[in-house]
Amino acid sequence: MFKYFKDEAKLVLLDGAIFWLPTGSTSKSSLFTAYGRALRAPNGYFGENWDAFSDCLLDLDWIDSFEVFLIHRELPHLSQEETAIYLDILQHAMTTWSDKKTDELSHLYPSFIPHRLTIYSPREIEELVSSFVGGGASHSHSSGA
Repeated sequence: MFKYFKDEAKLVLLDGAIFWLPTGSTSKSSLFTAYGRALRAPNGYFGENWDAFSDCLLDLDWIDSFEVFLIHRELPHLSQEETAIYLDILQHAMTTWSDKKTDELSHLYPSFIPHRLTIYSPREIEELVSSFVGGGASHSHSSGA
């Protein structure tokens, strides 16, 4: 589930790993680069296509905190199709991390670090985000990769 904020200043009180996503992404490439930098991903890498981007969101093993917060100040400036894919990937990642089977992996593999991923966006874009993620979607992102 996406969450929304009115007062950005209160987000600093969140307990966990907080990552502020930069504004101004106008392409998939700039979005992936922004994520790599913001999340301090290994070698700055965060995918070169939608499938790789999704995989990166599902493999946050360099982050020690259970709670992981990604905070948008705005949505990336992408086409409607790419925005839908982007938000679907975020929704899928949040759902996967909160799945009981994912949590069980930490018991089977002691080196596996489970996370709870939460995405925050400004309240002003709640209706826009809901219009994209409200209808459900497939999780295959190879078109337009």
